[in-house]
Amino acid sequence: MNFSKYCFALCCTVLFIFCTSKNFAQTGCHTIDWETDCNGNQFPEGLYVPSDAYDCIGITITNNLNPNQNPLVLFNSAAPTGGDPDLGTPSSNCPTCNTSCPGTSNHPNGGLTNCVAENLILISEENPVDANNDGLEDVPDDHNTLDVSFGFVAPVTISTLDFVDDSQGTITFTYSNNTSNTVTLMGGLDNDVYTQVFNESDVISINVILTSSGASSLIDFCYDVPGAPPCDLVAPTLGADVNICAGDDPGPIEVTTGASGGNGPIMYQWQQSLTGCFGFGDIAGATSATYNPGVLTQSTYFQVVVTTTDGSQVCIEESNCISYIEQNCMGMCTNPVVDAEAIAPSCTNIPLLDDGLLQLNSVSVGDRMHYSLGSTFNDNGGSLNYGNATNISAVSFPYQFANGQPNPNGSQDYTIRVYNNSNTCFTDHTVTMVEQFCFDYGDLPDTSAGNGPLDYDTNDSNGGPSHVIDADLFIGSTIDTESDGQQNPAANGDGADEDGLSFPATADISPGAVINLPIDVTNNTGATAHYEIWIDWNGDGDFNDPGEMVADLSDNGAGNFGQTFIPITVPANTDINQQIGVRARLSNTNNMTPNGQVGSGEVEDYLIMVDCKDPICLPITIIKS
Repeated sequence: MNFSKYCFALCCTVLFIFCTSKNFAQTGCHTIDWETDCNGNQFPEGLYVPSDAYDCIGITITNNLNPNQNPLVLFNSAAPTGGDPDLGTPSSNCPTCNTSCPGTSNHPNGGLTNCVAENLILISEENPVDANNDGLEDVPDDHNTLDVSFGFVAPVTISTLDFVDDSQGTITFTYSNNTSNTVTLMGGLDNDVYTQVFNESDVISINVILTSSGASSLIDFCYDVPGAPPCDLVAPTLGADVNICAGDDPGPIEVTTGASGGNGPIMYQWQQSLTGCFGFGDIAGATSATYNPGVLTQSTYFQVVVTTTDGSQVCIEESNCISYIEQNCMGMCTNPVVDAEAIAPSCTNIPLLDDGLLQLNSVSVGDRMHYSLGSTFNDNGGSLNYGNATNISAVSFPYQFANGQPNPNGSQDYTIRVYNNSNTCFTDHTVTMVEQFCFDYGDLPDTSAGNGPLDYDTNDSNGGPSHVIDADLFIGSTIDTESDGQQNPAANGDGADEDGLSFPATADISPGAVINLPIDVTNNTGATAHYEIWIDWNGDGDFNDPGEMVADLSDNGAGNFGQTFIPITVPANTDINQQIGVRARLSNTNNMTPNGQVGSGEVEDYLIMVDCKDPICLPITIIKS
């Protein structure tokens, strides 16, 4: 037995899980022969067998010994090493075999003669020591106990088990009703290979204990309960194998055909292996339909497992395996893989400052960079070359540069050139800065999705008013920007920009009175501006009642509305002695409503109170004479 292979396998397989299915319907008959996993991927000699090596056909393997001292190992009986000919198949040293093959063992238990190569068999490693440093384990398996259990996700019928060497011991069947039955394994003689025949049904687990030298060669079983028709789930097909240099980022794995089938959502789990198209382990967080492995430093293998439902059963399929093989890249130049973006100016200031910028999020390899306007790199007559490029070899990502970019009209492309160690190898990466739009919202109280006293539609989620800010069109002297309605009980959450309307004192706002609102509007757009105002006279939390639109004016394109104030008559039946909302909107859009988004201007919200003078509202007492 090759001890170095064992050590390598143990170190690697700790990282990998072979299959991902756990609890799902199983049907049909299956054979565990230790040559391949249940998806047909070849096992390597010396593999330390994990518990889930066959869970994609519903099997859980448990090593009941101390797995650290006596791990389950796949031993190549066709080329036995470590001085253990008892586990060699075929063998000319079989004293109990007939001279011709095929034939039967001379042992009363019958079985197979040892004249066929059994190849990989399952043993319990006894002594992983190479004291003489010949590269072989000194005693791979002599008389050590094998104690292993196989659990099934549904009841099965066990038909046959093949063993190598004398393999004396027991097998315990546990049934779905939690009863059990222990059967003695007769075992062959020294260097024999034999078959133990059973017809045990309703089995949910078996425990095999070999008390003498021996190994498991084969297990045949069938699931008892017929399942649903086969799933129609089709796994995705991955593209061609890829050659890589150490440190390359080859980009996303190509998916040539997507997953399909089943009647539920398809879930994805990407897996990788460092040893070949076997021993795959889940990649944490890689649960999307596509996967980008990023920078690779050694040969790596990938596949994706897809899961969905089909009726009452869970369906699981695996894609093909794709390899990323490391090659000798001495003297070759690796093009950087670049992740970057353009960030438009922020809405902190109105009008917007020229504070847009470019940002490198990550670079696989590379030490210098330039940028230019446009979708292709412009070296400005050779002035933007490697020699005077910005050094990024020691920057922390994300790395921001090109500060001071203006807000584009629509969009603006920039091309970033990242060099890898020399001016002979670079990547051009184009990013697009999209025009930034800033919004002004109202601030009347909005306590719920509905309407009521002091409960208006202000927040964006309730359809509140918003305006794309234009620095040339606003009410009063200031305008600010928000990401949503700034509702609050006093209608002043919008800050200092509620400065366009001046209401008289409360004592001067009474039923039947006329209030004059000065017009304070700036319009430098050159287009007609429309100024519309609503007052919630009945205090019901909306502006939809007759008479609540109190102003609908249009200017001459320069802020002149033909009047300097707006006269408003307070209705005789208005709600008194409670706060009511006022909403004013200015925009190049005509026929606005009190709600919704428009493309320019400003909205201002206020709360006012209608008072009632004593001669009008004092109680009247009638005295009978």
